[in-house]
Amino acid sequence: MTSEQIEKIIESHRGHFEVEGPGLSLWQGVSAQLDDRAQKRHRLWQAIRSAAAVVALVGMGAALGIYLQPAPVVDGGIAALVDPQFAKMEADYQQRIQEKYQQLVSYEQADAVRADLERLDEAMAEIKAELEVAPPGKEEELVRSLLDTYRAKVYILERVLSRIQMTNPEPIELGTTESSNSLI
Repeated sequence: MTSEQIEKIIESHRGHFEVEGPGLSLWQGVSAQLDDRAQKRHRLWQAIRSAAAVVALVGMGAALGIYLQPAPVVDGGIAALVDPQFAKMEADYQQRIQEKYQQLVSYEQADAVRADLERLDEAMAEIKAELEVAPPGKEEELVRSLLDTYRAKVYILERVLSRIQMTNPEPIELGTTESSNSLI
């Protein structure tokens, strides 16, 4: 069969091929169902966007709160932030420094070491300031530096005391020399 013959058959039987389409009421029903689905989908997306906005706001608020929260104050000293063992060592060094310094102030030469002790105190203050803002993983190294500075201070005090005691074994009375707790 050729295409002309097929066309003639279609033309002769056209009435059989043409069927009346769906009525207007059917199309209105389909349109209404599609509109309902679109509205439901719109409400769902609106709820999802609202929930996402709430989660984002809460997350940003929590992050900002953590960022702005001051460093925790620990009674055990700055080293307790890293490890309680470091806090014990820091407390021990501070006690030893206090004892040695009290012994040193009982001698007239105490002022000769004051500048060195003040420089060590400045170094310790810098390390403590760095420790408060140190990134994770860096704290232990800074605490070790702080403890090394304490060791150096104790060592200096012990050396000075031993030399002073060798040359001048008699301490002066405590009431005649000013003592400063700021060096400790």
